[in-house]
Amino acid sequence: YGYNAIEYREWIPKLIRPIIAELFPHIQFSLANRVDTVITPVDSIATRFRELGHSHVEVIHNYPRTEEISVSGVPFEKQADLTLVYVGSFEHIHGLIPMLRLVSELVDRDVNVELVMIGEFDHTKQEHKANEYIDNHSIQNHIRFVGYVPYEQIFSYLHLGDIGLCLVDQKRCE
Repeated sequence: YGYNAIEYREWIPKLIRPIIAELFPHIQFSLANRVDTVITPVDSIATRFRELGHSHVEVIHNYPRTEEISVSGVPFEKQADLTLVYVGSFEHIHGLIPMLRLVSELVDRDVNVELVMIGEFDHTKQEHKANEYIDNHSIQNHIRFVGYVPYEQIFSYLHLGDIGLCLVDQKRCE
């Protein structure tokens, strides 16, 4: 079935993750037979449900509504010529290490860059990996962890960025 998020859930004991990851899609699709409509945020999941015979599948993308976007105030002072911004949870599937690697490579090329990361770590293991990478590559002065930001304020942060990052690991999502 392609990417299975259960394989990366650190709160599930490592020994049983493969078993649950193998069983969950079958249980999920079986339970879907009991509902009137399956609603999913992405086309690839909808396609899988349709291939398994579910005729009532709807895709509702979870993109922000543009009419609700407002930019008010300056949430931070830019500290670099190039500001990269990421919003979301900091985990492997969302490209945590590739984002840090990108910053390291840009710094190595003498680009004055900062990465503003809005969100939180889901697990201390991911936080440890990120901090270890940052320390090993001496990019502490180029990474800014903002933490949780209320939805209404996110667009002010994005507005200050030069590039928004969304480095989802497509191989694991297909």
